[in-house]
Amino acid sequence: MKIYVSISVMFLAVSLSADTWTDSNGLEWAYSITNGEAVVGVLGGTKTAVSPLVSGELIVPAELGGCPVTRIGEGAFRDCNELVSVMIPTSVVEMESLAFAGCTSLTNIVFSENLTTIYNGAFARCVSLTSIVLPPHLKSLGEWVPSRTWSDPVVSLILLTEDGGITYQPATTVMRTISHLDGEGVFDGCRSLKSISLPVGLLKIGPRAFRKCVQLPGLRIPSSVRAIGAGAFSDCVRLLSIDLPVGLEILGYTVGEHSPG
Repeated sequence: MKIYVSISVMFLAVSLSADTWTDSNGLEWAYSITNGEAVVGVLGGTKTAVSPLVSGELIVPAELGGCPVTRIGEGAFRDCNELVSVMIPTSVVEMESLAFAGCTSLTNIVFSENLTTIYNGAFARCVSLTSIVLPPHLKSLGEWVPSRTWSDPVVSLILLTEDGGITYQPATTVMRTISHLDGEGVFDGCRSLKSISLPVGLLKIGPRAFRKCVQLPGLRIPSSVRAIGAGAFSDCVRLLSIDLPVGLEILGYTVGEHSPG
């Protein structure tokens, strides 16, 4: 089977556009609107969501452009090294890849109680985090999916079938199979993290979720968890044991590779 890829450059440029709003503190927020919902940040995570770079405490607005903020976009606050504390509004249900990665001074996070999904690398290398309490409705802690850029139908595949026919489909499914095969877990490299509370109802702990959390002495995994990704606890040198839930269905082959238990 041969595969040909057709790209619409004009449509891609539109999908990467963002609106801006300046708050009372003089911070300019970049955001986009999709289906009546606002996403904080620039599509593709090409730059941070606020300008100038934020420092100290930050309260993410619950509404932008007259629409509720439901997602923190990819890389929205990446490498905001002077950010110390952040409050996420209850309207937010998803936090995308690398959202706060590299925020080396971040010590406090107030999560949206309605948050259901945190994508991989969201808090990678947040080396000042010592304690985390995750929200009650969280279902997935780590997802290997590409940014929203790939979710837009900017790429179409023309598939030539065995009998000579032609079929068309968005490239999203194909891209998901080849994107983010390697990368950082949610709390990857959070070397000061000593305590984390996982909510009852959590279903998935993604690949490398706690890799290199070298101060983490223990972790209670809820009985609801059904899947733990590869390398979720690798290089957690102080993690002496892990009690796996009875209902666990998928266990990554390198989970806890440097941690007994």
